[in-house]
Amino acid sequence: MRVPWRVQTWWRDRSLARWRDARLASWQPLAGTVETGRLLALGDCNLADETGAEAAGRGRAGILGPLLRVADACTLVTANLESMLAAHGGRNGKTGSFLRARPDAVRAFEGGPPAVVTCANNHCMDHGAAALLECLSHLDRHGVRAAGAGATPAEADAAAVAVAGGVRIGFLGRCDDFRMQPGELARATPARLDPDALLAAVAALEREVDLVVVHLHMGYEFELHPLLHHRDLARACARAGADLVLVHHAHVPMGVEPWGRGLIAHGLGNACGPMDRYMRDGHPWTDRSCLLEVGFGPKGLTRYRLHPTRTDASGCMALPDPPEAARLLGGIARMSRRLADDRLLARITQARFGREGRGHLLALAQAHGRDADAFGEIAASLCAPRQETLLAHLDGLAPDAARLLRRVRDEGISAWHEGSFEAIRAPLDALDPPGRLPPGSVP
Repeated sequence: MRVPWRVQTWWRDRSLARWRDARLASWQPLAGTVETGRLLALGDCNLADETGAEAAGRGRAGILGPLLRVADACTLVTANLESMLAAHGGRNGKTGSFLRARPDAVRAFEGGPPAVVTCANNHCMDHGAAALLECLSHLDRHGVRAAGAGATPAEADAAAVAVAGGVRIGFLGRCDDFRMQPGELARATPARLDPDALLAAVAALEREVDLVVVHLHMGYEFELHPLLHHRDLARACARAGADLVLVHHAHVPMGVEPWGRGLIAHGLGNACGPMDRYMRDGHPWTDRSCLLEVGFGPKGLTRYRLHPTRTDASGCMALPDPPEAARLLGGIARMSRRLADDRLLARITQARFGREGRGHLLALAQAHGRDADAFGEIAASLCAPRQETLLAHLDGLAPDAARLLRRVRDEGISAWHEGSFEAIRAPLDALDPPGRLPPGSVP
């Protein structure tokens, strides 16, 4: 059934406002018994100048605002650094958005508990290998450990290790999408998400440290639920030995679930960053987030709780009012319960891959004959792990589309001809009718 867009929006906004539950703001017990420290996990941190209030110059007190007291009470802080800290570097492409922050934005991590960040994300190569390496150098000089990127694949895959509360904690970072420029990747690279290799790395790291934290930058923007295989991968990490799995990229908060001996946060939303039109139009909750506080000891995690936040007009953190916080926590509680619904997540996954497949084909059709460089960028992006997974799923959903996208990936613009997109538009539209309510819109 096709639902008018205005009805979809009304339904979504009404649903987001219905659920109120503040229980996740209280400590929830986990398996560990002895607590020697507390870790604070933030979502996506975009410290770019576009925050509008020069967040880079305001330091951690300006970024964290009223949440500073929460951070100062913790032993260790970790986050996804969405914008590389670099003074130089031109845009590494023509399509999409390009994020970069000034080097002095490193102040956001100074003056408080030790910090460990992951640089494995879809924006780490926005300004090329030189900017990524410069960022890693700035972080190192200021005592901020970084995982998920390096001058070589081996460096990128290696763990960052921190000692806090008398506990050795190893951090791994992986991402499933980034700008694919072969010459640049020879000089610096993020850690690619290879599920089998990741699980082996988690198991190996677990034998070397007391606790393992895995940062995964994967999935799609503005989805309130993980794709089924992403939920399963996060759970597999916990089974392999990860104590805490932190997933990023959706820009909206998602469900949280204890799993085995560990804890999985499937999305914490935007910790800080500019609320530009793209973000505001993407979803009503892009300015909503949660800080995840976790107690830990040498034998595992002891407890956790969520601190609701919102992003103010300057791109920094602020406190929501109590009803707003209860609505956010209620939505997260509902999404957490839905993590057990395999059929729902499978339907969401199929619909998402249908939209993504059509989106790639439409972008190629628009670039064809107008901008060969943009066409080449889109074609090269199909080599990223996320798109490889997409093509594998399209083999069963829309095989003609999968074959065409693979030809474009392997042969470039020569594989495209007039009518390529039109020839397969109907089966793609049937997979995901434009008028249907997007599954990620309602918690």
